[in-house]
Amino acid sequence: MKKNYKYIFGPVPSRRFGLSLGIDLLGSKICSMDCIYCEVGRTINLTMKRDEYVPAREVLDEIRDFLETNSEKPDYITFSGMGEPTLHSSIGFIIDRIHEMTDIPVCVLTNSTTITNENVFNSLLGADVVVPSLDALNANSIKKLNKPVQGLDFKKIVEKLSEFKKAFKGRLLVEILFVKGINDNESELEVLYKAVNEINPDGLQIHTVARPSMSGHADPVSDEFLEYARNYFSVSSSKIGEFNKINKNYSQSDEDMIVSLLKIRPCHFQEILDSTGITETKLNELLEGLNNKGEIKKMNFNDITYYKITGCK
Repeated sequence: MKKNYKYIFGPVPSRRFGLSLGIDLLGSKICSMDCIYCEVGRTINLTMKRDEYVPAREVLDEIRDFLETNSEKPDYITFSGMGEPTLHSSIGFIIDRIHEMTDIPVCVLTNSTTITNENVFNSLLGADVVVPSLDALNANSIKKLNKPVQGLDFKKIVEKLSEFKKAFKGRLLVEILFVKGINDNESELEVLYKAVNEINPDGLQIHTVARPSMSGHADPVSDEFLEYARNYFSVSSSKIGEFNKINKNYSQSDEDMIVSLLKIRPCHFQEILDSTGITETKLNELLEGLNNKGEIKKMNFNDITYYKITGCK
């Protein structure tokens, strides 16, 4: 029987990490930034305060239940969800307990801002893959693009990321997202180049806005600029590919698969079709039903209709 989980979702197809079992440690949009390109929605609690926003034991109970009731393993267990996962004060404890349950690698997606906190630094050492984002380093670009909480020292953040890379036994992949008219210029590339060289990550993930923002207005840069940016850095950059299909052996109904997918990102019809393996006719019926129930909504981006879970502002 399909379980209704509160803190974990998926597995969902990730363009970077195959099939990923997602973990949301926040329950709402709690973050140290309010990035204009965010697919989840506007930050309702802009903070650097770390707390046990959701019960760690309940999160672990859900992960354990999923692993015990599904014979097929996801490729990764990924901390992502609604906001900045490292703001959860027990993320290190949760990572350690996951490693006791399974050999599935643990990935943490972070906006980098908390890396100067020694508890966060040490907690992330337990992960297998850490992906810190670093979109801009010039003050004006940061303010326009990321809208961070006041008082952050990005020079110190870069220094700590460099220190973390030296201590980390896993893979460190720096993510840079370019937005047209904000950080797509030579000045920003220069400072990012120096920072990347200082951090010396195992790789870069360079990309741009790919779907509608739920937090502001953000336009994608051109393919030509993306290619230029990828060639600009001395550290190799991988292209972010297409979604993988969800394995039907997981105990999810077709409707649950759609909801899990749309919970973390808007998708257009073909993406949902390719990701879930649902027939075109049935998918049309399911999307229409979810839309009529008010569980999803339609939105237009670059003349393409996207579907998104309702509730994000």
